[in-house]
Amino acid sequence: MPERTHDENHFILCLFALAKELESAGVMDREIRLTVATGLPIAAYSIRRDSYANYFMKHPEFSFQYKDKIYRCYMDKAHVYIQGLSALLLCDFDYSSAHRAILLDIGGYTVDVAELQYGKLNTDFIRSYHMGIIPFTNEVLAKISRTFGEEYKESDVLEMLKRPQLPGVPQTIINFVQQAAKEHAFSILEVLREEHVNLSSALLVLAGGGAQLLRPYFNQFDSLIRCGYIKDPCANAKGYGILAGKEQ
Repeated sequence: MPERTHDENHFILCLFALAKELESAGVMDREIRLTVATGLPIAAYSIRRDSYANYFMKHPEFSFQYKDKIYRCYMDKAHVYIQGLSALLLCDFDYSSAHRAILLDIGGYTVDVAELQYGKLNTDFIRSYHMGIIPFTNEVLAKISRTFGEEYKESDVLEMLKRPQLPGVPQTIINFVQQAAKEHAFSILEVLREEHVNLSSALLVLAGGGAQLLRPYFNQFDSLIRCGYIKDPCANAKGYGILAGKEQ
């Protein structure tokens, strides 16, 4: 996962997200008191948690403009939680009775893996692999360019993952992308197998926006695996909010 705190770019992107949230919620106040609830991948959590919280808290007061509105913000607190584990708060199936459940949080850059034994984290089995959606799409785009001499964008690949046909896109390209997604899902399962995870007995709990994109491709291996999906692609963010609310 790229380091987020080396410059102000990440903070600026967060301001855009904040402004859109305020706008969609119909908030009219121009002076806002903020409590940030965010997260880090489980493998990076203990190393980066404090620096990530301090990254937000070094801006105790700030102003920014979005469209025609100027907001004055006061930072009260910054809470940093564990991605994946936070999403479990929105899980609608029972994973806590499984002797071995493997949480797969498929994000933009990484696939973060953690073992749960009867619902409790096994800190000896925490992994992070550079196999998220962004590395996958970058690799697919490069292969399309080499194989077909065609240039597409990341958003095009994401649409091809969701739909069997797209206007203006040759079916051979769509089939190529969807086959690559199936192979990528299988590669993730192979990584687990190499970690001595018995795929036929362990319960796989898939979370994150990447899990929703790859769900049809994991489902092609349903005779080999036992899995459940946390359906809400925003489950991590909502989980952060729940946890922060408990600390108020």
